[in-house]
Amino acid sequence: LTPEVNKLEINSLNFQELLKHPYINYKQAQVIIDIRERKDNISSINRLALLDEFSEKDIKRLTLYLSFD
Repeated sequence: LTPEVNKLEINSLNFQELLKHPYINYKQAQVIIDIRERKDNISSINRLALLDEFSEKDIKRLTLYLSFD
């Protein structure tokens, strides 16, 4: 059995709420907010994978924890 994970609603959390997650740093939270303000919601983890602020390791770590609804 795998424990249920409370996923982060990446498109509705504010900067401070994003920063509370142990796998999201200041620059990453900043770029997430920036993309949402300029372009609209982030549709998938693949969008974050294109950004310099997220390494392959970051993406693998975050996949379980993010929701894009």
